[in-house]
Amino acid sequence: SLVKYLVDNGHRVFAISWKNPTAEDRDLSFEDYRRSGLMAALKAVSAIIPDRQIHAAGYCLGGTLLALAAAAMAGSGDARLKTMTLFAAQVDFTEAGDLSTFIDEDQVSSLEDLMQVQGYLDTRQLVLPLLLLRASEFLWPLLLRQYLLGERESMTDLLAWRTDATRLPPRMYSDYLRRFVLGNDLAEGRYEVDNRRVCARDIKVPVFAVGALDDFIVPWRAVYRIHALVEDAEVTFVLTDGDHHTGIIADPRDQQRSFSIATTGAGEAPVDPDAWRQAAPHRHQRRQHRAVGVANLARAEVMLSADQFVTGGDHHDTRCREAHDDTGADRRQQSDVGRSQPCSCGDEELSAADVVAHGT
Repeated sequence: SLVKYLVDNGHRVFAISWKNPTAEDRDLSFEDYRRSGLMAALKAVSAIIPDRQIHAAGYCLGGTLLALAAAAMAGSGDARLKTMTLFAAQVDFTEAGDLSTFIDEDQVSSLEDLMQVQGYLDTRQLVLPLLLLRASEFLWPLLLRQYLLGERESMTDLLAWRTDATRLPPRMYSDYLRRFVLGNDLAEGRYEVDNRRVCARDIKVPVFAVGALDDFIVPWRAVYRIHALVEDAEVTFVLTDGDHHTGIIADPRDQQRSFSIATTGAGEAPVDPDAWRQAAPHRHQRRQHRAVGVANLARAEVMLSADQFVTGGDHHDTRCREAHDDTGADRRQQSDVGRSQPCSCGDEELSAADVVAHGT
């Protein structure tokens, strides 16, 4: 549990999850999700822990929503955010991944007609095109094992989480497809919030971005493009093994994971993503066989999941956490918002953290 890990290391954690819409929510827009979801949650956090900046994190579509909010806040002088963490989240849609195969004006119009009839987009309708794109990896092995061989694999905690599906409102998903995937409005400075254009380049807070090597929903090179968008911010980028889910949801003590990590300072010109991969320090243990991730992904119904959380509280250097190096020995290192280095904050004991859930 990421929440448990953060709480155990002294953070106050506030988590918000997606509202599962019905047909009555068909008119909820992407702006509604920003204003009544994320911004309302930030207001609640600031009321509970006043006068402290917030470390905010978003996963997948939640990360895109967070980047939009962060850009709008930066442009309006709202300084409540201290850092921004993006898990498998895309901000620049120049490379939209395999999803772009199904996204053009005609397809979006057809999808909008379907969603208006239903009142929402069901996750099964979202996942099937992605499965068909890689049927030899995800679809046919599943049918072979379960339908022809009659093999039923036991439920795991990760699979249970991934199959906990959420629907999407028509207007919100249409906004996302047209203004982000097709238009790339946020990255190119055309997105408007409160009648004012906002741009990702306004973001100045340190950014921690994570991409997964086998993620075909949000390709890691697309996640990496955040470097070029926030040139005035420090960016720490992590490239993990695994896919869209297993590349992110991983116990930091898991000895079977590997990742590369490097930080680009504010104002430094970013390098080509492949050059970054060659040069970045790589921490490699025993890599899990890719088939494990493939099997899990095929069994899951949710391909575009997006949970997000915000963490608040900064009386201590919250960039510090306990970690294990490759020998298993405990050592202090900076956490998911900066470079890996010894911590100078001392051994101050943190108070017990509260966990508060907010439904959007």
